[in-house]
Amino acid sequence: MPVVVAMAAAGCGSEAHPEHSSGHDALDRFLADIPTQVVDLDCCAAEIALPLRVVGSDGRDPFLGAAKSVDIEGDSLLLADYRQNVVVWAHRDDAHLARAFGRPGRGPGEFGRVESAVVEAGHLFVADPEAGGIHAFGPDGAFLETLRVETPLWYSVAAGGGMLAHGGSEALVDVRAAEPPFAISGSLLPRLDGIPHSPVLSVSDQGEMVVAYYGLPVLFVVDRDLTIRRAISLKSAAFEQRLERSDPSRTYTLFFGLALSAGGEIAVSTPEGTYVLTPFEEAYTVRRHLDLRLGPDSEDTFVPFGMRFDADLGGFWAVSRSSSEVYLFGAEP
Repeated sequence: MPVVVAMAAAGCGSEAHPEHSSGHDALDRFLADIPTQVVDLDCCAAEIALPLRVVGSDGRDPFLGAAKSVDIEGDSLLLADYRQNVVVWAHRDDAHLARAFGRPGRGPGEFGRVESAVVEAGHLFVADPEAGGIHAFGPDGAFLETLRVETPLWYSVAAGGGMLAHGGSEALVDVRAAEPPFAISGSLLPRLDGIPHSPVLSVSDQGEMVVAYYGLPVLFVVDRDLTIRRAISLKSAAFEQRLERSDPSRTYTLFFGLALSAGGEIAVSTPEGTYVLTPFEEAYTVRRHLDLRLGPDSEDTFVPFGMRFDADLGGFWAVSRSSSEVYLFGAEP
């Protein structure tokens, strides 16, 4: 059984559960030697949260079609627009779009389908499943190379601390070198029999990562040297009902987006809401359960597909596949 860790915490949901099982034999064997904590997501009532700031088109070019990912570069937001197959920069302060980069196509520097984009160590990386890899561009915008990675599922990339992580193949790339080729240096998580791989991940500015296997209610906190520091098993009635009803031949999405702050906080987006988990004395607790709404009269919950913490503004930016805007939500009560 997993080595279960639980401590008194300044939040809710942390509990000792020595008989806890994930329901997957291969995963339980993998967790046996990893400090594992059970967190009950149902411990906190949902609170409605409205955007603190909205960034979007104002009738001028460039405009945003729909973004799947958001990253921060200096004073700007970096948005991957999968409808237009371009990368869009936006000002964080004045809520306007600044410029667009790229164009649809199959040639060098062109995008077949933009899934996500990040800037790390001065380089722009754009995940493009139609091209079969991750495009790398230099600080001057010049195309450098396409990193070929195996991608059984989605094409999400995240970066921080000089490391680039890919959530389809679970490849880890060291991008601190000034010039390509960039080396694929490892795998985030081992491949377990009968368990799909992990398209959902986030990387902090220090290069630490939080990774989720596709369709399993477990988060892994991974150091930049690929040491798995902790597993967080998330428990909720909605998760259990969904897994019981799901077709065994298919994988149901439990997580849509993850964000990891420099201080170790985790924001996780689920169909039931967005949860903010806070580390406290080597354990995680649920600090907030947010029902994100885009306006005071909205009755629909906003489910982010891409998130990024913003330490300067005290919240996290969020985008959804159906929205042509990016929203800042507060992480503090």
